[in-house]
Formats: sequence, C-alpha cells, structure tokens
Amino acid sequence: NLGNNTIPFYLDDVQVIDRSAASVKSKQFDFGSGVVSEYELFQAFPNPFNSSTTIQYKLSTAANVALDLFNMSGQKVCTLVAARQSDGLHSVRWNGMADDGEIVPSGIYIYTLRADDGLQQTVLSRKMLLIK
Repeated sequence: NLGNNTIPFYLDDVQVIDRSAASVKSKQFDFGSGVVSEYELFQAFPNPFNSSTTIQYKLSTAANVALDLFNMSGQKVCTLVAARQSDGLHSVRWNGMADDGEIVPSGIYIYTLRADDGLQQTVLSRKMLLIK
C-alpha cells in the first residue's frame, strides 16, 4: 500500500543508495535469483591531505573496476584502477600526481568508482581536498 493506493505494483531494477558520512553504497537486487550486489566507496583518508591519501572500496562480487579522479572542471586527472577485481575490500593510494606525471594543484577532487559485474553497472563518487 503506497500512498493509500490499493492497486498492486511491482518493482524492477531497485537500487538503494546510502550516502552516509563514511561511505557511499549501492545495492542492487535481482529478485529472480535472490542475488544482492553491493558496492561501497569509502571516504579517502586522510582527507584533507597533503602528500598522499588512501581510497578504499568494497565489492560484493567480482567486477570490472575503474577508479578515476577528476578536478572540479570535470577533467580527468588520473586513473588509479582499471582492471577486473575479485570481491572484497580493496585500497589504492594517490600521491597527488596526474597520469602525465605532473603534480596537481591544491583543490577539491572527485574520485569515481565504476563497477560492472556483467549484470549491473554501478557508479559511486566522493570528494576529497588536496592542500599544499
């Protein structure tokens, strides 16, 4: 019963997104097989940071993963991960350098996790602050 409406309805392709202070989660339900895929992107630590920071993320199933960093203009600064990875907790360090080897200036950066397990594609993003 949704909104005092007695007409039955069915949900398809449900996603629950938890935007807590510590992490961003995405849950995808496949009601036919009872499978729940969950991906979680944690806040970088330390944040703000000076020389380097660590980004952690969790995969509930093996997936093709891309972890990219963008500046506030939307330009891609670097790719930290581009590989198929197993389920579990993963972490990567960023040293404040772009793909071309240049040191990036102080500012806010967005890191985006893209995970594709073959059934669903998930995109999660967080921000971090580089202070020099």
